[in-house]
Amino acid sequence: MIIDTETFGEIKSAVNQATQGIGTATQLVKGLGPQTEEARTYISRLLNQILEVQVHVQRANAVLDALKDANQEESSQQ
Repeated sequence: MIIDTETFGEIKSAVNQATQGIGTATQLVKGLGPQTEEARTYISRLLNQILEVQVHVQRANAVLDALKDANQEESSQQ
């Protein structure tokens, strides 16, 4: 086994929480309403940063899926 079930579950839970946090952060930032041009620039930058984090979280999910598959394959070969 590459990673034990408990550790995998904890990591998966943390990644899921990150995913939920990204959604919440996006909604909060989008809900800021009308702003000055300067504020809109900062809000745009903030949204871009949130999107970058989202990409990393999606990659983490993909790695976890691959790890889960590898664990299952290794377990079935034993």
